[in-house]
Amino acid sequence: MSKLRKAAEISKARVLIVDDQPVVRERLGQLVSSEPDMVFCGDADDPRMALELAAATEPDVIVTGLSLKDSHGLEFIKDLHLRYPSFRVLVFSMYDESLYAERAIRAGASGFVTKREPTKEVLRAIRCLLRGEFTCSTGRDTLRAAQNVVAGSKGHGARSGAMSARARGACPL
Repeated sequence: MSKLRKAAEISKARVLIVDDQPVVRERLGQLVSSEPDMVFCGDADDPRMALELAAATEPDVIVTGLSLKDSHGLEFIKDLHLRYPSFRVLVFSMYDESLYAERAIRAGASGFVTKREPTKEVLRAIRCLLRGEFTCSTGRDTLRAAQNVVAGSKGHGARSGAMSARARGACPL
């Protein structure tokens, strides 16, 4: 690999995928790899392997499901947030966002996108996290829950960041 190529990859955002379904990991990896500003840095189906990969690759964003091998994703997010509070976590889940988005954000996630969303929405969410923003699918209940978590944590040190402009506009308080 040339020095120029290595320098280009260093400037790309590193994305780690954690999900119990191989097809989801493979497809998300392909999607990320096809973007000029991102690089797929690995995947795992269980929290132990994901924590090892996170330590080794230092991803900018971790995209995780809530169903993981040998564990629930919320526990993984809590553990990850305790060990690596600067890592940005995007939950990509089949579970009902109105039930799980707020729980995921309280656990340490910075965003929540359902698997019903188109791929462009997943990429938009990753880029929001890279800018330091919170984001979630466009459901009004999800947005309100996320806004409440973010607003409730300001000044308390629990979570910091801003809702994305799209999220604020879709569900003003």
